Amino acid sequence: MSFLFGLFVAQLIDPVRIVLAGFSAYIICKALPKGRRFTALSIATVVVCAVMTVILTFMQVVAPSQERIAISLVVGLLSTGVIVAITAALISKRIQP
Repeated sequence: MSFLFGLFVAQLIDPVRIVLAGFSAYIICKALPKGRRFTALSIATVVVCAVMTVILTFMQVVAPSQERIAISLVVGLLSTGVIVAITAALISKRIQP
């Protein structure tokens, strides 16, 4: 359990993930009206998570196992979802309809 929590925290404070998720949430919140953002934000969460999982997989010297990649992807979805949700909530308060 401590491995999963450590992985979650590490991915939650990853600066590249924060910038990608924040930028995508900002673009979506600026482009779409308030009631139509959920699907676009969900897709952005999955895309950012997939990009980060691919980047992290190729950065490792030893090829990771399929189980580690799957765990990283699932935990990455959770952490990216948290980042996108917080960013979208903060941006939505700043943007006037």
